Amino acid sequence: MELLKELCEAHGAPGFEDNIRAIFRREIEPFVDRIEVDGIGNCIAVKEGKPGSPKVMLAGHLDEIGFVVKHIDDHGFLRLSPLGGFDPKTLIAKRVVINTSDGEQITGMIGCKPIHIMTPEDRKKMPTVPQLFVDVSLTSEEARQKI
Repeated sequence: MELLKELCEAHGAPGFEDNIRAIFRREIEPFVDRIEVDGIGNCIAVKEGKPGSPKVMLAGHLDEIGFVVKHIDDHGFLRLSPLGGFDPKTLIAKRVVINTSDGEQITGMIGCKPIHIMTPEDRKKMPTVPQLFVDVSLTSEEARQKI
């Protein structure tokens, strides 16, 4: 259970899988003959079998849903650009962790326009990523300095 917890808590947005890759390498190394990382970050662990035996491949993702901050608005809300695919309707009211360039982690919450200021037409539609924001409880100046 400790390994599962460690894997679930490690951050690994597409293109930023180093933490997950390090855990995988550490855990698989005692059981394989060699480990390779290719030019795009795939981690390949090889266990040689007996000559003539069937070959088996197990494959899985290292990455998770992720975003990059593309803009901080005048209210301190973060605007996002997605890394990889996902269903935007699953994001509203989710807690997120922002990893800053200096290694700090800031917690935020994904939000969208409140229902009481939506038009009847808006209420019928699911929000898109450009309509979502992350509230990190900072002023715009504080957010720009930290993130």
